[in-house]
Amino acid sequence: APAAAEGAGLGAGPDERAEQLSRIETLLRRRSVEDLQQEAESAIDKYVSAKRAREGVVLGYLDIIEEILEPSQLVSLAFPGAPGADPGRAIGGAPVAEAEADPPAKRTR
Repeated sequence: APAAAEGAGLGAGPDERAEQLSRIETLLRRRSVEDLQQEAESAIDKYVSAKRAREGVVLGYLDIIEEILEPSQLVSLAFPGAPGADPGRAIGGAPVAEAEADPPAKRTR
């Protein structure tokens, strides 16, 4: 029984008791897992919302860049073979008349 009492700190010297009490106080001062879980969830929510907001800004800039890089209708009309140009459409979306299959014969004098 004396060995068990010593293991539990009952027969320990004053220095050992003070150290054990210090450890117990430290453990009692620690925050509980439940408290930390709420704080962690809040931090995660803030991080995710900031990440989504940043993603929204980046996507907005990408949309603007895509609009800048798209050939306009005027470029499509002036350069029908330009990349991204729709050769079958004119300004306003009206279809362009198909070129004749056989060019007109040259007049001879």
